[in-house]
This record gives sequence, structure tokens and C-alpha cells, in this order.
Amino acid sequence: MKQFFSLFFLFFSVVAIAQDTTSLDFPELEYDFGTIKQGDVVNHDFNFKNTGIHQFKFSSVAGSCGCTVPKYNTDFIQAGAKDVIHVQFNSAGKMGDQVKTVTLNGNMHNGPIRLILKGKVTPNDQQVAAPDGHGPNDGHNHGAPPPPPALKEIPRIDDASFAKLAKTSATLSQKSIDFGVVEKGKVYNRGISIVNTGKTPLYIKDVIGNTPEVNIITPATAIEPGKSESLLVNCNLPASKTATLTLVTNTKKALKIKVKGNVKAK
Repeated sequence: MKQFFSLFFLFFSVVAIAQDTTSLDFPELEYDFGTIKQGDVVNHDFNFKNTGIHQFKFSSVAGSCGCTVPKYNTDFIQAGAKDVIHVQFNSAGKMGDQVKTVTLNGNMHNGPIRLILKGKVTPNDQQVAAPDGHGPNDGHNHGAPPPPPALKEIPRIDDASFAKLAKTSATLSQKSIDFGVVEKGKVYNRGISIVNTGKTPLYIKDVIGNTPEVNIITPATAIEPGKSESLLVNCNLPASKTATLTLVTNTKKALKIKVKGNVKAK
């Protein structure tokens, strides 16, 4: 019986520790990798510290797509300890502006936390080379250089083509975002994801909002059925207010995101 109570007390203590919340401090939540060539791999470390009084453990760490892979400590991180999340982005098959996110969940009271990688992917050298592999200085008379091959992804769609698109459906990971207390003149951002739950490609043609201080960076290319992409919501509210942003898409139902924040008084 004594051994039973000892084991029960130990189990109860472990559960209690797991339920205690702590806080994480990330000096950097967003990394801009600039311009890279298609096929390049970006690696970046996001450092953080457990600034609370309890130990911390991640319950889940997930990238917004298969091209964004995080590596992290699966053990308990003690109070006051520093650690790192390593994120790798593989640009193979990507083109144009990119915004990828990693969502962190665990026993932190300031969560979930989203890390953002963004930048631009341009054609690699093989894509702009001649189809036969010959260069301009190989002794052959090629005449005018051949045009670059078509990109793998489609540019943002025009009005006429957009009007002819078949309808699809999509869901947002969040329909509202509260930035809390913000400083006037400072830009805040938050990453969310959109999933194409329909049977035809999803296009985001534009974003309509009731305030220019809040906008969304969206992919210029189609999102295939069953696939997801990241959206970056930028907020620079001049005063306490709520903004409503509508995504112009070929979905059956309108997709709207409400954004709010309170400007800190000086």
C-alpha cells in the first residue's frame, strides 16, 4: 500500500508539472532569406529561452508544408535554459515570393507561437541555359539565345481567366487574429494557413480590406486540391480598431479574416 501511494504521488506530481505553464522568449520570430535559386536549401536556427519558472516541453512543432521541416528538442527544457529550433526550407519546385511558417505548441501561456521564413525563389542556372546544354561561348553559332523555359508555377491569374474558373472550397486555420497591444508605427505579422478542400485549383487573386494598414501576403500561384499554403498577415494599426480582410478567391463561400489590435498609449 505504501508503494502504491508513492507511485500515485509520483504520477500526480508529473502530471502537475506537465500542466504548469511557462513563457518562451524568441529574439527573432521571422527570418528573411532574401533571394535564392530554385532548388537551394535554406537552413536557419531560431533561438529561444524558457523565461518562466517551470520546465517546458513541446507538444507539437509543425511546418506549414512538406518543404519546411523543423528539428527541435523533444525533452523537457528547464526554466532559464536556452535552446534552438532548426528549420530547413527546400525550394525545389517553388517559384516567386515564399512565406512559410512553423507553428509551436506546448505548455507556454504565450502560445501557440509561429516562426516565419520568407524570401523569393528565382529560376536556377539550368532553367535559363539552352535546352541542348550549350552555352554562348562553346564554339557553336547559336544565333539569338533561346527563351527561358516556362516556370513550373503559374503567375497570378488575370481578370478574364479568373472569371472562368470553376468553384472550389477552402478553409483557414484562423478566421480572426488579435494582435493585442501594439505600438503605433510598428509592423506586426502573423502567419496563418489556407487549405484547398475542393477538387479544383484554388486561386487568390486579391485581398480587399477596410484599412490600408492591414494586409495579407498571399501566394501568386495556384493551390492544388488537398494542399495548403501560408499567408502572412501584416498589421500596422494607427489606432484601436478592427479590420476585416476579404480574400478574392474562386471559392463558393467568401473567406474573411478579422484583425484587431489596441495601440499602446504613449
